[in-house]
This record gives sequence, C-alpha cells and structure tokens, in this order.
Amino acid sequence: MEAVRSSSRADSVGFSPPTSPSAASEFTSSPIKQPLEPGIIDPYRSTPQKAKFRTTYWKNVRVGDFILIRSDDQIPADIVVLVTSDSDGACYVETKNLDGETNLKVRHALRCGSTIKSAYDCEAASFWIESEGPGPNLYSYNGAARWYHRDPNAAPDAEPEIKAEAISIENLLLRGCNLKNTDWVIGVVVFTGAETRIMMNSGITPSKRSHIAKSLNWNVQSPIRPAPPSCIFFMLEADVQVIVNFIILFFMCFISGVISGVFAGNSATSADFFEFGTIAGAPAKDGVVTFWTCVILFQNLVPISLYISIEIVKTAQVLFIYSDIEMYYEKLDYPCIPKSWNISDDLGQIEYIFSDKTGTLTQNVMEFKKCSVNGVPYGEAYTEAMAGKLIREGINADEEGARRRSEIAADRAKMLKQLKTLGQNPYLDDDSVTFVSSKFVADMAGSSGGVQQAANQEFMLALALCHSVITDMVSEDPPRIEFKAQSPDEAALVATARDMGFALTERTQRGVVLHVQGVRKEFEVLNILEFNSSRKRMSAIVRMPDTGKIILYCKGADNVIYSRLASVQETDIKQATLRDLDVFANEGNILPKGHF
Repeated sequence: MEAVRSSSRADSVGFSPPTSPSAASEFTSSPIKQPLEPGIIDPYRSTPQKAKFRTTYWKNVRVGDFILIRSDDQIPADIVVLVTSDSDGACYVETKNLDGETNLKVRHALRCGSTIKSAYDCEAASFWIESEGPGPNLYSYNGAARWYHRDPNAAPDAEPEIKAEAISIENLLLRGCNLKNTDWVIGVVVFTGAETRIMMNSGITPSKRSHIAKSLNWNVQSPIRPAPPSCIFFMLEADVQVIVNFIILFFMCFISGVISGVFAGNSATSADFFEFGTIAGAPAKDGVVTFWTCVILFQNLVPISLYISIEIVKTAQVLFIYSDIEMYYEKLDYPCIPKSWNISDDLGQIEYIFSDKTGTLTQNVMEFKKCSVNGVPYGEAYTEAMAGKLIREGINADEEGARRRSEIAADRAKMLKQLKTLGQNPYLDDDSVTFVSSKFVADMAGSSGGVQQAANQEFMLALALCHSVITDMVSEDPPRIEFKAQSPDEAALVATARDMGFALTERTQRGVVLHVQGVRKEFEVLNILEFNSSRKRMSAIVRMPDTGKIILYCKGADNVIYSRLASVQETDIKQATLRDLDVFANEGNILPKGHF
C-alpha cells in the first residue's frame, strides 16, 4: 500500500497505486473540474494536485485515510467502499477469517463516490461520515456520508445544500477479509486497530489442558511487564503440588542446616568423642553444607522422575497415533499428525460428540446430478447413499455399482455426441461434465415435442441468468471459464447450463452475455433480489433480447418455490415434481436449488 497525507475535509490520506505502467494507465488522470453527477468531489475546491499513493504499514493507517486495496489483498482496517473497478460498484470479499465461510460475499460502493478514479479525486473530495460507535456485530452497521452540494445554476453566494447517503454493512469491508475477483477498491477508513470488528470479537486464547492436568495443576497468569495496548500476557504455569513439595523441602533442609550449624558451634559435647573436627571448618559453613546435603537426600519429595516418565509415555502414545494405518488419508498421503502431547490424556474419556451440518468437517463439493423439468426426471448418477441402500437390501453393491457406472459412461458418451450436434459450444469441457442425461439433450432438441423442448431450454436459461456469478477466463485456447460464486451450489448450476449450451461468458454494465448453442446473446438484467435466510430464494428480472419481454426468474428452496406456484398450474406436473424430489432426496443426489 502507498500513502501520502492530504488536507481534505475528511482529514484523509490519499493512497495511489504503484507506478507500474499498467497501474499508471489505470489510475492516472487529470483532476475532475466538474463531476458527472452530484458526489463527494468538490469541483470548486482548490487543491495542490500532488496527492499520490504510497506504500505503508497497517499500523500507520488512521481513521479518515483513503485506502486502495488490490485483488487478493487483505483488508487492513474497517473501510467504507467509495468506488471499485467494477462499473456497477460491486466487489467480492472472502470472510473466512471472520466467520469461517469460504463463499464470496458481495459488497457495494457508495453512489456518491462513483466519480473517484485517482488520488487527485481523493484530494478534491470534501465530505464527512457520521458513524456508529465500535461494536462486535459483524452483520450490521449504520452510518451516513454527508457532503455539501452546490448547484451550478445557483447564485455564487447561495448556501450549499447538504446531501446524504446511508451506509450499511453492504458498503463496509471488514478487517481480515480478502478482496477477490475485483481489480481494485478505494475506500475510507472508519475503524482501526482494537476498534475493528475482528478485534472486538477476539479475546485471550484459552489454555487447553487435559483432564489430568486440570485435576493436578493450577494456571497462574502473571504479566511479567506492563501490558502494551495489544494486551500480551505471559503465561506462567506452576504445579501446586510441586510448589508445596519444594516449600516443604526447603524448610526441611533449612532447619537441618541451622541445627547442624548450631551443634557444630557448641563445644564440650559428646560429639567431640565421635567427630574429628568439622567438615567445612566453621559452624556457618557446616550449616550450608548440611543444607545442600539434605537437598540431595530429600529430593524424592519432588516427583521429577514421575513427570519425566509421563512425558515418555505420552511420546510413545503419539508415535502410535502417527503410525495408525486406520487414520491414514490415502488421497492426500497424509497421516494423523498429533498437534499436542496432551491429546492422549483425554482419549477414552469422551462421552458425547456434537456435530453440526456445515462444511467444516466435510468436503464442500456441489455437483449437479439430477433435475425434474415439466414433471419429467432427468439425470443418471450412482451415489454412496444408493450404495448404502443396496447393502441394506442385501444386494451386492460392488456388482451393481460396476453395472451402473458402465451404463452412466455409455449414456455420457451418447450425450456428448448429441451436444455437439445441437450447436457449437467451445466452452464445453468433456471431463468436467457432471450432469449426464442423453434424454435431456434429446428432449431439448425436440424429440418429445415442442412443449418439453421449450421447458428444457427455459430451465437451462433460468440457471444461466438467475445468479450473481462472475466469470474469469483462465484459458483462451481452448476457451475455459472459471465461475466465481458466493456458494458452490450456485457455481454448479451455472456450470451445468454452460455444459448444456447456455454458457455465461461475461458480465456487462447492463447485464450478462450468454452463448446459447453457439449464438451470442446479451440479456439485460434489470434487477437482482439477493438470496437471504428470510426469503430463501433469489430472483432476477431480465429483459429478453429477442422479444423485449420482461421475465422474472426465481430459484430457491423447494418448499418456498412450490408454495408460490400459480393455482392454475397443472396438478399432475406438481405431483410428479414432488415425487421426483422425494426420489432424489432418498438417493442422496445434489438437486438444483430452484424451479421456475
């Protein structure tokens, strides 16, 4: 990151990209004399026009600084997005450091900052932000950006009008997130350091100790020196029993040394007949020698050897865990690697295991396998759930699995040949196809009549249009597109539409561009209603390029979509679709999230 101080109303620091040729051509521009639309840039403000971006450390970032973040960079502070490289002001962030989610989330820039394109524009900006105080809530934020707007047609001495734009969590990039699939973002800092959301949610890492250690040991937390603002504490762990034993040992040795020194100093005692002088030559020195002699004699009070023996046993147990072939993961060539020597203390004492249904401990891979269109089921698949069902029914799962896989391979080859006859699809990758159904391709070509053909085409069109996926061209020859989505199931739906000849190639300012069976078509997306937990569905309003009709495409949870079907919908199709959904669920297939 690069920075320089400027004297804007926000007391901000201008950040500018590195002086590479690509960066210079992307950001270097003359100061804007008159913005295209009302915004935070003051066209009447005189600036030295010397602002530029400079590299700096996170610790130097202050509230009110302008920040430039590039793709794959980590966000250094909580910032409000002013402008992005996307023409629509959208950017994508990965929040796995905050909530553990690897799915990309969309954030939007403020409309008032859309005219900012360079460090000169940041220098000419004049605005202030009214923000809520620091808090730990990762999903809510309230604020407002305000600035003075002068009407060019008004009198020179006229009072400027105060404009405002609301700021929500959708306009905020939190510290710890990573910018993805966006070339650059310019924002203004609102929280830094300990006041950021991630720091407000962080605490002192608890010390994890085994059951045996908890029953015998006592943790004593002691700051060795005055704690700095980062609240770093040094942990001093002491065994209570060992401390008590050391205290008893010290007093026993001390008392023995004192008594020895006193008796050595006494004369005319019976000891003169049994001892020939003192060992050290003086009573005080005799006491010191006796003290250390008793330390050696009474050292068994402190069970040092017992602790050493326990550590040796733990080391041997860890070696057995590492060498256990049952815990070896062959796919990654990765054995079980114990991270703590105390893990073996609690083995065998586990009473309950709690688990959730998130992708934390599972392989979060989504594949489109089957679907039901107009009451007709499509797709061939053989899943682990189906194999388990065969085993429960007493059927040889190995033989049946081999037979089903051969049938799927034959149907796959037939389907690929049919796809090549429908139209030219350079984006089709034979190895990445997951949806196998030659019947679907045949019906899409019209073998079952025009009604089913139109239904299948409309179904794939819905998958290709109703989403928030962005494209990334990873190869030109052959053309290969990687889809970046907020969730893996959304990417799986768009990838299936691509394989069936409805390939999403790019996003434009107006909408999306599809290659429909070899023909390039641009669809105007009028609005997108994002998916959320309350609606449980996503909708896209699209203007068709051929007819100009406006169509609402909707996808979501099956119960939500089914309850909103028109009452005039054919009952037979609704019942057939429900039966197909039950069959798919019992087979353990990944279903498309929506029906239209």
